[in-house]
Amino acid sequence: MASVIHRGIHRHVIKYLAGTVVVTLGVLGFPAPVSARPRSLHPGDYAKLVERLQERLRELKFSPGLVNGYYGAETQAAVWAFQKSQGLVAQDKVGAETWRALADPRQVTPLVPEGRPQRVEIDLSRQLLTVYRRDRPLLISHVSTGSGPYFCQYGYSSSTLTPAGDFRVAKRARHSTVDPMVTMDEALSFERDPAIDFTSGLRGGLMGVGTDLAGRRPGEPLIPAPSQRPTSGCVRIPAHVAEWLFRMVVVGEPVYVRSGP
Repeated sequence: MASVIHRGIHRHVIKYLAGTVVVTLGVLGFPAPVSARPRSLHPGDYAKLVERLQERLRELKFSPGLVNGYYGAETQAAVWAFQKSQGLVAQDKVGAETWRALADPRQVTPLVPEGRPQRVEIDLSRQLLTVYRRDRPLLISHVSTGSGPYFCQYGYSSSTLTPAGDFRVAKRARHSTVDPMVTMDEALSFERDPAIDFTSGLRGGLMGVGTDLAGRRPGEPLIPAPSQRPTSGCVRIPAHVAEWLFRMVVVGEPVYVRSGP
């Protein structure tokens, strides 16, 4: 009987010491071994694990909002952006596949590697926006692209679709309403630089959600007539991301809009 008790005590001591090592390694900044797979997280969760998620997303240049342990809309937008950047399906949870990607993420592939060092890239196919400073991604965000006539009612756009091409950041358009459903997003507007040849930045035609100006399906090349060429466009971005983004970019900065790598 005494030997059984001793074995039980030994097991508890070993577990305690192992836990101490794990905690100590984490405090010292070394990657600590994980004894169990992190549980899945969902919108509405409030936990220390959510705080770890938020810290990791921020470290990887995604904006989860406040690091407060609450899985709200701002954290969800950052999770979507991260999942899409890794080739995963954007979903309302952080499961095993997303945790693995967070532990060993793939590097962001530039859409226009020869572009200006200070630039904004918009991937229409994945609905992702990346802000580059000195050719390094400093902010990655989920965006919504144009698909209807009222898409840019709080921005500037000459098309109901978000057009592909080379543009410049336009002046920030402020909301004229206090409707909370509207103010959850802001518009990043951009306009075409007349000095840039339209066809040089087209790469695969005018692309967007739905059909293009000629009624063709997305992905089919098109060189529109001059009267049809959109001179401006926009994407919607989460409001909390907008506050960060508009501190980073300036009016006239290059915006490269593509349909994917």
